Amino acid sequence: SVVPIPFPIATARVGIFNGMDIGLRLAYLPVINLPDLGLSANYTGWGLDFRYKILDGLHLPTVTVGASWDTMNGSFSLNTNVKQSSTFVSSGTTYNDTLAGSTTFTQSWNINSFGAKIMVGKDLGIIFPFAAIGFQRNSGSVSANIAGTVTETVTDSGGTAQPGSGSTLPVATQNTGAPIIFEPKYVLGFDLGEGFHWAVVGESNGTDIAGSTSFRLQF
Repeated sequence: SVVPIPFPIATARVGIFNGMDIGLRLAYLPVINLPDLGLSANYTGWGLDFRYKILDGLHLPTVTVGASWDTMNGSFSLNTNVKQSSTFVSSGTTYNDTLAGSTTFTQSWNINSFGAKIMVGKDLGIIFPFAAIGFQRNSGSVSANIAGTVTETVTDSGGTAQPGSGSTLPVATQNTGAPIIFEPKYVLGFDLGEGFHWAVVGESNGTDIAGSTSFRLQF
C-alpha cells in the first residue's frame, strides 16, 4: 500500500538580468507520528537553481537551460503486521507453517544532488505547457532496515501443534548503500494563470514517476 505524505516546499525566485533568474527552495517537515498507522516521518532540504532563457519570441517556443543543487535529509518508518502461511511435506505428512507478528520498516537518507536540463515551452496566453530533458548526479547514502519479532506455528493436517511450535523468532535485516549515482530526468507539465499561478509537473527517471503541484505569486 502507499502512504501519501505531503512535503511542503517554499520557493523564492528573483530575476538577475533579462533572461536569467535564480531560485531558492526550502523544505521542512517536522517529525510526525501517526500511531494508528504506525507511521513516523521527517524531512528537511534546501536547494538553489538558476535558469537562462536562450530563445523566446512571439511565434517561437521558449527554450531555457538550467542547473540546480539540492540537499535532502530525512527518515521514514512504518509498522507492518506479518501474516504468512505455507505448507510442506515430511515423511508423507503435510504440515502447515504460519508466521505471525509485527515488524518496523525504517528508511533514512542524506543526499546531495546536482542537475541540469533544457526546457522547451510555449506561451499560449493563460497557459504555458512545457517539457524538459536533463540529468541528475546524486551522492550521499540511503539506509533501510527491518526489525521485529514473529511467532512460528507448525501444525499437522489435523491441527495438532508440533513440538517446538510457537517459537518466537527475531527479524533483523539492514541495507546501506549509495543512491543511484547518475540518472536521466524527463519532465512534462503546465503553468496556468496570470499573477497567481498554478503549476503541475510530472517527472521520471525512466523507471520511477513522481508528480508535484505548486501555487505562486509572480510580479
